[in-house]
This record gives sequence, structure tokens and C-alpha cells, in this order.
Amino acid sequence: MGKPTIKDVARLAEVSVSTVSRVLNGKENVQAEYVTKTLDAVEQLKFRPSIAAKTIRGQSSKVIGMLIPEVTTPFYARVANGAVSRAQELGLFIQLMTSDRDKEIEAQCIRQLSESYIDGLIYGPLETGAPFTQSALLQVPTAVVAHRRILENTPHIYVDNFAGGYTAAKYLIRLGRRRIYMLAGFWLPGLIRKEDLLSSDYDSKLSGAYSGFDRTLGYRKALQEDGIPFDEALVGICGYDYDSGYNAIKIVYERMIDIDAVIAPNDMVAAGIMNFLKRQNIKIPETVSLIGHGDVLIPEIAEPPLTSINQNPHEVGRQAVNTIDNMLKHKEVSDTVVGVSLSIRESTCNKPSMI
Repeated sequence: MGKPTIKDVARLAEVSVSTVSRVLNGKENVQAEYVTKTLDAVEQLKFRPSIAAKTIRGQSSKVIGMLIPEVTTPFYARVANGAVSRAQELGLFIQLMTSDRDKEIEAQCIRQLSESYIDGLIYGPLETGAPFTQSALLQVPTAVVAHRRILENTPHIYVDNFAGGYTAAKYLIRLGRRRIYMLAGFWLPGLIRKEDLLSSDYDSKLSGAYSGFDRTLGYRKALQEDGIPFDEALVGICGYDYDSGYNAIKIVYERMIDIDAVIAPNDMVAAGIMNFLKRQNIKIPETVSLIGHGDVLIPEIAEPPLTSINQNPHEVGRQAVNTIDNMLKHKEVSDTVVGVSLSIRESTCNKPSMI
């Protein structure tokens, strides 16, 4: 049996649909007998009024649902913080839920949100390799964050990851680096094949779903512009944690791949890379220069301080709320691309031969 509808409630209660609607909306011009029968039917069927119906009636809760993978990493924590900050400025509230990077938990959150009284949804989908949840089923204005090309006819707010890979590579090239190792990060790296990463273009579904694809494309563009031949051996795949960085760079040296710089998918991975290089007495930044992504906390306390790509996640959250607010006001919306910037610190320098 599918999800009960207002017609099912009316049929069981032996009243009209309009009567059920008046009862659920707390109208006073309903006989007590009909109120009792309607509420009994609602309880028996476990009926929950759809958000779509509430929206059609013009009611507003001033609440925006927000479903993101987690809040333990600096990126999503700051996306959430930006959303809360902007919502407060607009007199709105954020109902935050996290899927803990679990598809089943995400589905549960979607169901709970569908029974909540929210005006819109900010959705940060998982990167599991499974089809992305069609959150549009919630029938409320929805905006996707941190990804692009995920849901059709839905605005997306995302970081310009192509520019992130391009900027990092371009800066290293200007420092005289030519053997730049590009690490593409994925939460479940075992699901991604290197051949898919290398054959993808900007308009592919995978590039929209995973930041590592766009960054790799930007990296390759920078090499091409400076006439540096692309070497597949200089592209690797790893996770997003400290151990992933340590183990990934260890494999590079075990395979005796010659490198003079590394672009890491985030600053935690960069910290793992940095530790391995130190243990091998490989000088940072003289022998190997290192750039991370994120530019939050770790770069300042690392030794040497880490050059990093600032992704401006706080602005991603703010723009997501702006998008939902505009949709609620029936204004035209489109994708929002948040720019990146380079924060230069002591983990990068000119190649010694250029000094």
C-alpha cells in the first residue's frame, strides 16, 4: 500500500475531502463528530499532510531544511554556518540534518523532512556511486550544494573546483615545478576508476558529482597552457583523511615516480603527505612543494604553514539560503558558482634551480 492521501482519510472517516482539510487546518466550523472521525482516520492511516499541500495553502513555517553528509569536516561545517548566518539575517531558521555519509540514513532524513513543516530544502547529496536521491519528491523549493548537474531543473550552488585545480597547478608551474602530482579525492575512492577520471570531460555526470574530476580537468588545462606534457603517472586517487594522504604519497615514492610538487584534495590529506615527506627527510618546500584545499585551521598550524586553495564554503551556505529565499518569492534562480582563491604560505617556493 502506498502513502495514504487526504482522499483515503476522507473515505475512512466517511466525510468529504474539504472537511478533512478544514479539520487539519484547525478551522472551527466543523461538527465535533466529524472532527473526531477525521482525527481517528488520520491516526489509523498514519497520515501526514504533504508539504506541497501546505505550500499551496500559502502557509509558511520560516524553516528551511538542510540535509548534508556531515558536519565534522571544515568544509560542510562552514557551509552549514554560512546557511544559518544568512537565514538569521532573513528571519528564517535552518533545520539541519546529516546523513553521516550513509545512503540509508539519507533516505530516512528525506522521509522525516517530507513530514516536517519546511518551506524549502538545501540538499548536499552523498558521493556513494549510487543514484542520487531525487529530493525534488519533497515538493518544496530545493537547492543542491557542493555539486553540480545532480538534479534536473534544480539550482546548484557549488565551488569552482575546476578553478581550484587550475590555480594550484598554475602557481606551482610559475614556481618552476614541472612534475606536479595531482591527487583527486573521493569519500569512497574504491568506486572510482582512474581511467574514468582521466577520460571525463567537464559536461559529464561524474564531473558534476565529484570535485576530484573538475580539479583534475583544471590541473590538465594549466599544464596544457604551459606546454607541459600530461603524464598519467602523475595523477592519483585517494580518500579525504590523514592516512589517505600518508599512504598515497608513500606509494608514489615506492614506485619511484619523480615529483617536485603535490596538489592535495584537502588540507587533512596534505598533513598526511607532509608527515611522510618529513619522515623521509624530503625537504618541504624546496624538494617538494605542497598545496592543499580548504584553507581552514590546518594550514596555519602546519609546519611549514600550508599553501591552500580557499573554497569559501561559508559563501556556499549563504548563497544556498539566498536561492531558496528567491524561489519562495517566485523569483527566477539559476546555478551559483562560488570562486576560489589561493592562500600562499611556506609549503611552496621557487624550485631551487630558479632561486
